[in-house]
Amino acid sequence: MKRLTIMVKPTNNCNLRCIYCYHAKYKYTDTIMDINIFQTLIEKTVKDYNNIHFLWHGGEPLLAGINFYENIIKIEKKYSTKIIISNSMQSNGTLLTSKFANLLLDNGFQIGFSFDGQSNEINRGLTCETLRSMELIRKTGRRVCAIKVVLNEDMLNENIIAIYEYFKEKEIDLKLNPIFKCEIIKPESLLSPHAYTDNIIKLFNVWVNDVNCHIKVDPIENYLSLFRGKHRDCSNASCLTRFLSVDYIGNVYPCSRYYNSEYCYGNIMTYSSIKDAYQSEGFKNVLISAIERRNFCINNCIYFSACQGGCNHDAMIEGKLTENGFFSCLVFKRLYSFFNEAIENGILEKSKNPRAKQFL
Repeated sequence: MKRLTIMVKPTNNCNLRCIYCYHAKYKYTDTIMDINIFQTLIEKTVKDYNNIHFLWHGGEPLLAGINFYENIIKIEKKYSTKIIISNSMQSNGTLLTSKFANLLLDNGFQIGFSFDGQSNEINRGLTCETLRSMELIRKTGRRVCAIKVVLNEDMLNENIIAIYEYFKEKEIDLKLNPIFKCEIIKPESLLSPHAYTDNIIKLFNVWVNDVNCHIKVDPIENYLSLFRGKHRDCSNASCLTRFLSVDYIGNVYPCSRYYNSEYCYGNIMTYSSIKDAYQSEGFKNVLISAIERRNFCINNCIYFSACQGGCNHDAMIEGKLTENGFFSCLVFKRLYSFFNEAIENGILEKSKNPRAKQFL
């Protein structure tokens, strides 16, 4: 079955102003995607794929409004008898009402939150509104999950274990994403690869013996899944041709993170088929550079079979799209080695954490 994940950004506007958001540099706009763009997107994708996952992103995707998603759902239902269509959303949750939540959940949407825990009010704002929306999801019996962006200040001021305990107390599945470099980020907010990995190792040593852990914690579980062949993060799975991103005016990019215009795949409204993306100059620019980096990794790095050359975006933002040695590359090498040694030493067999048992 041919599957494609499309990250749809119905707006790049947001009702919050996170201190690390790259849209602050590349401008917010209040434009909402015309429903005809989505209609065209789905028409030109079903020709070539019979399993499509739409990941609604932003900006803040809830700013598109409830009527927008009512129309999205109507369009999807026209095709859902012939192909598999699924949806998920990454949102700050502050605009989620009971009516909005019921519409999305009743139609199979999975909703994940962007939430920074103890530092949320400093980094993002409207903490109470996000927690209120999380409770709406929890009351339906679903798990609540959140991505926390980790800045250097978190490590210095909050402590990685305190972050873990906060999310555990609130029963929120946690994914820790290190801040990535962009023009608005102060150098002192950036983590070094060593500082980030030190803290993930510190967290693992607590997590593995925590008898009271009932939340998912990434990147820990992601690495353990990788070793057990259960799951591969998109950063280590050679994502080209399996992921695309479409913005509010129909421009197509490799993924929802920021890419320079030279890596734009054109506009969906000019395509005859979604596969036109892979004939674009933007795709060729990414592909040629990614192949060069991957070939270098194949010949020079023992971790290639596991990491698959890493994330193109992470390489690009450090000016190393044709090279390795960028932040997430160095992080992967150290953590992969650490988790490999931990597994070989039987640490999971000795673990007291009930969630660790699934990786035996």
